[in-house]
Amino acid sequence: MPEVTSDAKGPTANPTSTPTSTSRPGIPATRLDHTAICVRDIDASIALIEELLGQKAAHKEFVPAQRVHAAFFDFPNGASLELVAPQGNEGLEKFLQKRGDALHHLALRVRDLDALLARLDARGVPLIDKVSRPGARGHKVAFLHPKAFGGTLLELVEAKEESHDDAAAR
Repeated sequence: MPEVTSDAKGPTANPTSTPTSTSRPGIPATRLDHTAICVRDIDASIALIEELLGQKAAHKEFVPAQRVHAAFFDFPNGASLELVAPQGNEGLEKFLQKRGDALHHLALRVRDLDALLARLDARGVPLIDKVSRPGARGHKVAFLHPKAFGGTLLELVEAKEESHDDAAAR
């Protein structure tokens, strides 16, 4: 597919230039996956959100790789609200000491997470995780350093059903 450029006359195609995966700028997110709030007391926070939203938590689990209890409230558009409570996660415990219960991160849904991380790392994007790790709901996740996203912690999520290890997702 030719690269499209723009000049004073409008967009034009350059047939001699072909985009490559390393030349494509940005993060090709497919949607907002979730917004996470870090909380001290997961049970009290679940009860509060259930009361406010009028719905039960859709999913709860302990995520050993991240040392957190997580609970999700799902919305019809596919996005979720995640509550995370540290269980031996020093970073989140420091976050709570400094800020109390508060918005912690945004998460974008992506495909081929490890290839994306390699591309971002090659471009010098500050990463917390250079390779994906296990996340909640069986997804693969990685975090970009807040310096990479205007001071906001950004999580990238490759959904289990979209994983390249899953032949049905191909």
